[in-house]
Amino acid sequence: MTRHKLDVNIASLFISEYKNQPRSRFLIEEAYNNFIKFCRKNKVKATVYENKDFLEQILKFLISSYEKTPTGKMFPNAHPKIL
Repeated sequence: MTRHKLDVNIASLFISEYKNQPRSRFLIEEAYNNFIKFCRKNKVKATVYENKDFLEQILKFLISSYEKTPTGKMFPNAHPKIL
């Protein structure tokens, strides 16, 4: 995770969530793709967001993607925790 300069502790939490939870993996990938689309639309490089700023942006998109799922409609605050 050198592109977004994540701290080792934060990166390990993020990576473990991605690797160990298949549902989280899908949501994280979708959130990242939406984040890249957002950056391109606003003509901002994705690498401008680093460390916590990057994770906060990803979390916004992750929550948005999660709320669209059936589980997200039943349990709106049970999204994957990456921070």
